[in-house]
Amino acid sequence: MMTDRQHPLVTDFLARLQNEAAVRLPADQAVELVADLREHLRESIATDATESDVRNAVDRVGTPTDLVDDAVGSVVAHGGSAAANPGNRRETAALAMLVLSVIIAIAVPVAGLLLVVGLILVFMSPRWRRSDKALASVVYTVLGMPAVVIVGIFAPMTARGTACTGMITRAEAPSSAQVCTSTGSGVPGWLLILAALAYLAVHTCTATRLYRRARVTVPT
Repeated sequence: MMTDRQHPLVTDFLARLQNEAAVRLPADQAVELVADLREHLRESIATDATESDVRNAVDRVGTPTDLVDDAVGSVVAHGGSAAANPGNRRETAALAMLVLSVIIAIAVPVAGLLLVVGLILVFMSPRWRRSDKALASVVYTVLGMPAVVIVGIFAPMTARGTACTGMITRAEAPSSAQVCTSTGSGVPGWLLILAALAYLAVHTCTATRLYRRARVTVPT
């Protein structure tokens, strides 16, 4: 794919977008908007694109002013949050379903439905890049509701315990003994805590990234 360094039209467009975004957006959101548009143009413009192809690709994404307006217009005009922007309701709904599918994983049918619908909305979204969609798929299908259900099934089997057979009476006490065996693997408590923290960190980072990506308009 052609990069912005390879064509002056793309370089000029991104420079103007960066200047516009730096004035009107928070620094992190401005950087994210420029990065998203740079990636979008890289994927849209082939290496053998003509001057006309490049110009058309740049024109299709809109002007820098329009793009920045889309990123902050809802907040400025309505005093609401970016997540309330009607333009990204699908992304907000998808993320809410995926997070809820993990939270209510104990209700397998409902959580499973939320997971499936949420992933469908993720793949229908024009705002999330392919890397974002792949991340959501891996995290929420491997470490999401299915993982919670599997852990819930097998966790009792790993608990360390002792099972004894036979009974001892007062008369038998000197000569009789119970047969006791250890059950379960006895996963250390610190390991469970570490795994839980890692699990929480992965989901927090993933949800935060998807939320931030949904706030930026990337034309299709």
